[in-house]
Amino acid sequence: MAYVEKEFRNKISLKEVSEILNVSPEHMCRLFKKYTDMTFNEYLMSLRISAFYQMLQNTNQKISVILEECGITNYKVFIREFKKTFGMTPEKLRSQRELNPEALL
Repeated sequence: MAYVEKEFRNKISLKEVSEILNVSPEHMCRLFKKYTDMTFNEYLMSLRISAFYQMLQNTNQKISVILEECGITNYKVFIREFKKTFGMTPEKLRSQRELNPEALL
């Protein structure tokens, strides 16, 4: 988990992490689910969503730049997951912050 938290902004995979730990990807997948109650990809996405949200709230960088900096390569999948988490798109969340900065703190 420490490795994933350190490297989530880069392209990483379950296979890569399992090789580092010298276990099979299948075993890694089972262990990860057992101890985190999430799949590896769900955990990775949650780290990316969290980092993206923080940058969205604390910078005025373009959303496309933030996506890239957070290691997000599949925009459609990310937006779907972001909307599940926050109930709106990043653009709408940012515009709400600009209209009422204290409401989202």
